[in-house]
Amino acid sequence: MSKTVEASAARTGPLAGVRVIDHTSILFGPYATQILGDLGADVVKVEATGRETRNAGDAWRWLAPTQSRVDGLGPLFMMANRNKRSVELDLRSPEGASAMRDLLRTGDVFVSNVRAPALERLGLSYEAVRQINPDIIYVHGAGYGSDGPYAERPAFDDVIQAASGVSGLLARSGERADPGYFPSVLADKISGLFLAQAISAALYCRLAQGIAQFVEVPMFECLASFNMLEHMFGEVWQPPTGALGYPRMFAPERRPMRTADGSIAVLLYDMPQWRRFLQLLGVPEATLSNAQYFTKQGPNLAALLPILEEALQSATAEEWFVRMVAADLPVSKVNELEDVLADPHLKAVNLFETFHHPQGGDYTSIRHPVRYSVTPANVHRNPPRLGEHTAEVLAELEAGVKARS
Repeated sequence: MSKTVEASAARTGPLAGVRVIDHTSILFGPYATQILGDLGADVVKVEATGRETRNAGDAWRWLAPTQSRVDGLGPLFMMANRNKRSVELDLRSPEGASAMRDLLRTGDVFVSNVRAPALERLGLSYEAVRQINPDIIYVHGAGYGSDGPYAERPAFDDVIQAASGVSGLLARSGERADPGYFPSVLADKISGLFLAQAISAALYCRLAQGIAQFVEVPMFECLASFNMLEHMFGEVWQPPTGALGYPRMFAPERRPMRTADGSIAVLLYDMPQWRRFLQLLGVPEATLSNAQYFTKQGPNLAALLPILEEALQSATAEEWFVRMVAADLPVSKVNELEDVLADPHLKAVNLFETFHHPQGGDYTSIRHPVRYSVTPANVHRNPPRLGEHTAEVLAELEAGVKARS
């Protein structure tokens, strides 16, 4: 059964009372501001006019690999823009620029992922915004850090995957001969998590210390940091003690194990788990003390895997899954995308929720995954149509009201 989002629904999350002026598009920024909206912030999404060319607003409104039920509410936009109010402004016009200044005066946070020179041309540089509202937290989602030589380059997900070393991981692991891109908008989403965290931290700093500040969140640095965490490996100590790259990540044996009809993912972390696993498969326990299979450095998977997979041929992946769960082993089925939607655990915790959009009908949304016992995240607004709340927000500005509900 689908849920109806009431227009009067209260924001219950821990950021209720915070207003975010959201000047972002595509995924990096919108993913972060949706998280803030889920957590209770009043997110006012400022979008460009020009709908007669279908270029107005967030570009993801119009990107529809599948048929959209409502023009301007493409599936990608729907997944990253709930809990926001859309205001359509021409920031190059005197009227639009004036409305934006009025809006900034009411904001706790201004966030944009437009490149810095373009923001300056719009009168939205850090210095300009700080003159309008000295207490606002100004957050720039950049492609590259402003103090580096790449600062003014354009940046998109594939480019950042390549620059950060992520693309090269596929070739390094032997998955393919050439570098490739992970089949996920990885750089935008990971950087978006950094962006949401940075805004939350800056809000706390202002609350605790009374300091409003400029915050820069560069995609390249975020994804390089994420990627290199384990892959610094032999370069951590100086002089180096070995090569870059966490070896286990590139081992050809690091893969799901083959059973009679498919594969199953198992990761055994200590000897008691290995003992239970071998007993379950009927592999002699003496294997544990055989230096050919278990060394001081750990299991030799290159030698073990053929033995394990031969034993696994005696039953299906589903049968082994049930047995391994009963033995308290770390195991999972190898889910396809369709399986994730049908997963019984995710169904039980209601990760995928169905809501009713007044124009488009029912749609699926992914709830905020974090649980708060007192201030739960919630869905209080459907993804907005372009400019849906322009009149509402401008009326609030005229009345000098900062909406809190």
